[in-house]
Amino acid sequence: KLAMKAVNPFTSQISPKLVCATFLILSSVKCLLIPTYRSTDFDVHRNWLAITRHLPLSEWYFDDVGGTTVHTLDYPPLFAFFEWGLSNNFITDLLLEKGWLDERCLELLPDNDNEPSDRCVRFQRATVILSDVLLFLGAYLAPVSLGGVYSASINNGCGRRSHPWVTFLLIVTNPGLILLDHVHFQYNGMLLGVLLISISFIIWGTQLISAKITVNRTTDKSNPSDEAIELRSSGLFELLGAGAFAILMAMKHLYLMLAPLYLFYLLRHHCFVARRRGDYFNY
Repeated sequence: KLAMKAVNPFTSQISPKLVCATFLILSSVKCLLIPTYRSTDFDVHRNWLAITRHLPLSEWYFDDVGGTTVHTLDYPPLFAFFEWGLSNNFITDLLLEKGWLDERCLELLPDNDNEPSDRCVRFQRATVILSDVLLFLGAYLAPVSLGGVYSASINNGCGRRSHPWVTFLLIVTNPGLILLDHVHFQYNGMLLGVLLISISFIIWGTQLISAKITVNRTTDKSNPSDEAIELRSSGLFELLGAGAFAILMAMKHLYLMLAPLYLFYLLRHHCFVARRRGDYFNY
């Protein structure tokens, strides 16, 4: 009983009200940063919105507005489709129809004549603020997934009590990330959120197997049917983590440097698995 409670990976100590309140407060602060300095990355993403709105898929990676811009599309395909989703949806069309967003914001423009309007700046800044929903989701799931690890350590007489809400707040209020995304202009918060979601799934998958092994050793019972279910559940979570990481790499190529870690971890957990005395273990 004690072992099963100790490794329960789905126990959350973070209040959803705290998450929602923090999101609203930080979003208000980010709105105050809308008229601040912005880098040329703003122009890059504005041009990507124009490319994905006006050009066919076959020209996305080749168009340079007749050689008049250096802001060509150079991110992996899934990020290009993310930009396509921002520029081709009923909300964007409604904003254009009502005049709350000018057509010029989504036009293919040369680098010497691409100064955005205030409406265009507000629109693009708002997309970054809204995309931070994924950052908040990842910042919520990561401490929750680690909660079972800390609880198990405490109940086993080692380790100390964790405070997941502190971890959550440290992630979402990171000043460097806020400056990079909401002043300089990028979507790194969203991408970090996807990475944290991926890591959370991996941790949950590992804890499910650890929970079964610990319970078996504590109660001296072994049910092959239950073990098979636990193994499949663990594998599902770990593959969800791998899938989330694949999505991340398809959005930004810089995360490719983490690929070897995922490769060897999944290779070890899914290709070199043996069974011994009712327990699953890895070579």
